[in-house]
Amino acid sequence: MSKIIDYQTLQLQSLDISICSGEGDLSKRIQYLQKLKGIQKPAAEISHSAAIVKIPKEKALLLNVPLDSDNLYVTETTTLNKWCGKKGLQINSFQEWLRNYNGRVWVRKLDFTRTADFDTELVKFIFQHLQDPKSQKYESGIPGLLELILCEFGIKKSILQTAELHCTEWVAELLKRFKLLFDYVSSNRMPPCEWWGDINVITGFTILCSKIYDIRQSSLDLFILAPISKPIRIK
Repeated sequence: MSKIIDYQTLQLQSLDISICSGEGDLSKRIQYLQKLKGIQKPAAEISHSAAIVKIPKEKALLLNVPLDSDNLYVTETTTLNKWCGKKGLQINSFQEWLRNYNGRVWVRKLDFTRTADFDTELVKFIFQHLQDPKSQKYESGIPGLLELILCEFGIKKSILQTAELHCTEWVAELLKRFKLLFDYVSSNRMPPCEWWGDINVITGFTILCSKIYDIRQSSLDLFILAPISKPIRIK
């Protein structure tokens, strides 16, 4: 088991990326499909991504969220989060989110300068998305399973047009908005495993049936435009 680091020692900043391995039913389905494609642990167990945002108190009030003592929040898109009663696109206290998340959590820190103008634009961008009626929708049941399969196999077109953005799409959208990610990602849905880093993939079998592995960089690491850390476990 990797060492768990106290997140408060990491000086987390806006658009640092949180990647998660959940224990819920949807998370297990995502992990199953990734393993079916030949993705190996630990990348195969990543089932969710979220964006960390650090927002001054006066700007956080605009987003109508409970104030956090560290001014740290997490923004994500999910099925219903029972602990806060929200689904779809949402923003919550990072401290509360981390305490209630059912699973393991890592962060990948991004090295770029956050300015006052950046903070203002970030809040404005998130607020605009929160106002979209489609942002509060998220598929579940059979429709959710169909959307999940499309995402896992990189098919961008939604067949149901109900959720505005899914978890990895939302984080990619934030990164692209602030010119931290190549536009390539906008036309390719990224399964959660693509946020891990180096991905170990089964590519075939020898005549002795021993597995052949190929280690490749994730889509995130290939197309990110800022230095990014390795995953650091915080839960």
